Amino acid sequence: MKPILRRMAFGMLFALLITPGSAALCNKSQHEALTEAHHKAGALAQQLYDDTDHLKTLDKAAVRPQMEAIAAALQQVREAEQECTRAGPPRGKIAMWDYQQMLNHQQAAYADLEQVQKEMALETPRLNHFISAAIDIRRHLDMAEESLRESMLP
Repeated sequence: MKPILRRMAFGMLFALLITPGSAALCNKSQHEALTEAHHKAGALAQQLYDDTDHLKTLDKAAVRPQMEAIAAALQQVREAEQECTRAGPPRGKIAMWDYQQMLNHQQAAYADLEQVQKEMALETPRLNHFISAAIDIRRHLDMAEESLRESMLP
């Protein structure tokens, strides 16, 4: 009985993977919301980088509002991604792989934000680590957006 169930499950999964049509099941507005969230969080991270790249020391009070804005924008990314994910997995092996890559890049951006926050928690933050993590947020979100676009191709 087990082999039959296994074959049925594999057959259903394979049928889902080869179903023609849109690669992802999230609709256009969900895709646009996720894209907008990626761009907003990325732009905020870029602005933080631009504002701190030339400094010799970090003024925590000055950058704290920017960090809070980035954290809020990354929360919007997470919420938009969850809405898209709830619509169903992308169809096709390549689309599923691209979507997983997007999730991985987003997770890396969250980890970079944690690194920025850890640096801010230090009495004297290491500016080079702070700046590097800030620009990495932008880089990971750009890659997440590229993977999202790829997962949406028919």
